Amino acid sequence: MTASELQQDIAFQIRALRRDRGLTQEALGERCGMLQAAVARIESAKNGNLAQVRTLLEIANGTGARLVIRFADVVEEDE
Repeated sequence: MTASELQQDIAFQIRALRRDRGLTQEALGERCGMLQAAVARIESAKNGNLAQVRTLLEIANGTGARLVIRFADVVEEDE
């Protein structure tokens, strides 16, 4: 998997999670303290911020591991 493919996968997951939660890009942006345009850039995988993903991928490839990034629901523990 290339860094570009991984970034596209992350963008897809973010978009799917947002839609699953019934949020618009604007609503998600408000919750995250960012503009709708920033959410759109992230979801389109064109934000140009590949350095961190590329580094993670290089580590995974260098160790023979597979980099897997997923969003999961938070399970709250009983108090």
